Amino acid sequence: HDALPIWGWIERGDAMPQLPRWVAQDRSGSVWAPEVVARSDGSYLLYFTAHAGAPFNVQCIGVDLGSVPQGPFRAVGDHPLVCHPEDIDSIDPDMFTDSDGSQYLLYSSGRGTATIWAQKMSRDGLTPVGGRRALIRADRPEESNIVEAPMLVKHGGKYVLFFSGNA
Repeated sequence: HDALPIWGWIERGDAMPQLPRWVAQDRSGSVWAPEVVARSDGSYLLYFTAHAGAPFNVQCIGVDLGSVPQGPFRAVGDHPLVCHPEDIDSIDPDMFTDSDGSQYLLYSSGRGTATIWAQKMSRDGLTPVGGRRALIRADRPEESNIVEAPMLVKHGGKYVLFFSGNA
């Protein structure tokens, strides 16, 4: 269909017309929190949160590949990129590229006490490298056990982590 302007935006259609096989088919409406990242080869990655089917049955983070930033994106692999059922849900992916080219996927997980994690990624952005590292935990009363929506920037040689705490 033709593009429709919506509040200054133009609708371009579904960026993920076909969901990856690991996404629970009865939960297709729960694909959210997209992050589009340009790769050095001219392609684009779409990181997203979705409810995974069995054996996971929690929110996980996936990655799809596309040739243009608006999609369509196609699944990369048959499994979520990040999924830790012991943490309950993994949500809100954000890719950070350091000045040396190293890439890190930040995300939030956990119920009861949420944690924001950094996971080093391969140069192509498709494969976790080593273990993840906790950056912060929801440990302040005003956070009500919630820290989420991380975004990391480097400014003046220092790293600054933005995030939401509480509702």
